[in-house]
Parts: sequence; C-alpha cells; structure tokens
Amino acid sequence: MINNKIEKTFGSAGSFAGYILILFGIMIMISWAGILLVLIGLFFAFSYSGISIDTDKSRFKQFTKLFGIIKVGDWEDIYGFEKLLIKNNDNVFRVFSRGNRSIESRSDTYLICMVHSNEVTIIPVMKCSSYDKVMAKASELSNILNLPVENNVEHRVIELNENDEI
Repeated sequence: MINNKIEKTFGSAGSFAGYILILFGIMIMISWAGILLVLIGLFFAFSYSGISIDTDKSRFKQFTKLFGIIKVGDWEDIYGFEKLLIKNNDNVFRVFSRGNRSIESRSDTYLICMVHSNEVTIIPVMKCSSYDKVMAKASELSNILNLPVENNVEHRVIELNENDEI
C-alpha cells in the first residue's frame, strides 16, 4: 500500500490562518465561540489531499483527509492508465496587505501523475521537491505499477558567474 500526501487543502496561507484561529480560539475558550474557532482552525490547518495506491488489488483512492484524521474518497481501478508523467508544479501564493503591498511565496516542485488512455484524466500520485528525487521515485513507481515514465520536464542547470547574484 502506497500513501502519499499531495498538498494542503487550503494552501499554505489557509493553513497558517487555521493556526491563528486555533490560537485565538484557545485564548477565548471559555465560550462557545472559542470552541468553534478551534474546530474551524483545526479544519483549515490540518486538512490535506492525497492518494492511496493498493498495489495488490490494482486500485487507487484520491482522498481528502479532513482535520488530518478522517479520510474521504472512493476506490478506483488502475486499469486504463497507460503511463506515469513527470511535470512541473509551480505554485505561487500571493497575499496583499492593507497598504496594497504583495507578499509572494513560490513553491517549485515536481509531480508524478498517472495518465489515463483518454489523455484527459490525470491523477497526481506523488509530489517531490527536487528533480533527482522525482526521477528516482518515478522509476520506483514505474516498477511497482508496470507503467512507463514520460518526462515532461526540461531540467536546466543554471551556472552562475562570480559577479552574478543569487
């Protein structure tokens, strides 16, 4: 059985907001409003989506884990999926302050996806932070699921001169 966490349901900003709600809820725990804030905060902070792959029965389940505990999703057959695809997953989270200044958080990661024979259905299977790691994991998954790997990522190495800034 393979279990992979793909991403937080509400992103990093929503997760942070959940932690803030938990903190304020604990501060006013003497009323029902405090308990409600803690519950809402737990939902935002700890909910995430992922996938479970049962290699023995050749099936997978895309799920959302509510509160980080309750797994919601249905099992589907792997049959019909013809390849694994490696692709870039560039996420940008932008938050604007009251002074109209923006704060940007960039997350450059790689996704391994199962692609159905209809080329429309693409299921994320794993998220990796580096190119080397995604290549190793894709090879491992390819051997387990008996699916070929298609690399859709142009891996670039950037060379810096002495005068260049990072």
